[in-house]
Amino acid sequence: FPVSEATFRSLRRYAEEPAAPEYMLAAGLFQLYSELFAEKKRSPVRMVQDYIKSSYMQNISVEQIAQQLHMDRRYLSRLFKQRTGQSIQDYLILIRMEESKTLLRRGHNVKEAGFLCGYEDPAVFSRSFKTHYGICPSEWKKANSD
Repeated sequence: FPVSEATFRSLRRYAEEPAAPEYMLAAGLFQLYSELFAEKKRSPVRMVQDYIKSSYMQNISVEQIAQQLHMDRRYLSRLFKQRTGQSIQDYLILIRMEESKTLLRRGHNVKEAGFLCGYEDPAVFSRSFKTHYGICPSEWKKANSD
């Protein structure tokens, strides 16, 4: 774990010293906790990717993502494209398609897989799947079921 040497040494000293006040050990534990779980500064692109991975099953748009991150939609879209080579919308579709394959492989039917990946209309899901993979989801499921 990425913990500073000073924090580790002081915590160890307080833990091993029988006469150390309990509040010093507690303070050391809080310091250790804050270093372990501190929010590292993430780039806007990474935040978009994390947001999409955690919310792909919802009806989300680039505008909503930008609002969630308190950023201008056009700027965020341009930055994302520069850093990843693809649009935010294309990345969202990619994540949804990858998850849909997992769901189909696990036995969900096409309608369920589409719905669980954020598609309200099974026909839209099927068209998107076929566009992305060149095969309709039901055929893919048949060829890849366990």
